[in-house]
Amino acid sequence: MNKKIFIFTVSLFMLAAITGCGNEENSSVKQNSAAETMVTEVTEEVSEETTEPEKATDASTTQVTEPETDTDIDCSSIAGNWYFDGDPDAAHISISSKGTFTAYYASGNIENTGYIKYETAEGEETETNWYVLYTDDDEYFISFEDDGSYQKLDLYARGNGSPHYVLINGAGGLADDGRGEEEPAENYLGTWGCGRATLNISDNGDGTYQGKITWADSAFAYVEWVYILTFDADSQCMVCNKNAVKTYYEYKNENSEPEATVMYTGGSGSFYLENGVITRYDAEEDRGEDMGFVK
Repeated sequence: MNKKIFIFTVSLFMLAAITGCGNEENSSVKQNSAAETMVTEVTEEVSEETTEPEKATDASTTQVTEPETDTDIDCSSIAGNWYFDGDPDAAHISISSKGTFTAYYASGNIENTGYIKYETAEGEETETNWYVLYTDDDEYFISFEDDGSYQKLDLYARGNGSPHYVLINGAGGLADDGRGEEEPAENYLGTWGCGRATLNISDNGDGTYQGKITWADSAFAYVEWVYILTFDADSQCMVCNKNAVKTYYEYKNENSEPEATVMYTGGSGSFYLENGVITRYDAEEDRGEDMGFVK
């Protein structure tokens, strides 16, 4: 039993006992007064004790929910290395399809790192969309207008002078940096590997190419991406525009044909060959974009 409740109960009994015995009027009055004072003090003390838990309970039920911020966007159309005015000796910005960037000085030292948001600016009659780059400490860095094209080759920044950035993807790319000969489409052909994944690019004979990635998920299952590609002479890359198919294959037992589950169709992506390594940028998902395929 709670100690305070016990004392309160005992005090009540004492009050009853005192008021019920004694013959002298003055003694009875004094005793009654003392008992009433004792009960009052105990009651007030118990009341104070029960008030604090109630306040604590109210405080414990108060919840503060911080707003969530989603900055994860698809930046496949601007992924790559962007050099100021197309000069390979100038400062440049490296952008990933996941929406992060690293800015470099002309010396090669890092100037800033951060993330990208997609924002809309509304005018009186028109609206424009922008890729806005913020530093890791949430400071505005630079922004580029989205012209609506899938694979961009030029970016124009907002501000005085409208700085111009050009995509360079190695030797022979747009604004060739002179480090080597152009990479013709034939250089992409063949079988390339990276860990459990295999990339095969073949010529369809009609001006298009097929890129097929097979990724072993386990001994009894694998994922396959199939891209119909065209070779872009300006950017020196293989581009797939909304015709990629991703399929999941699984063997139910060792003697059966694999069961096929189509995971998506109408996908887009691109393949870049630089220094003997092919990198894939997939517009549908981020999986494998950091992988380098080699022969």
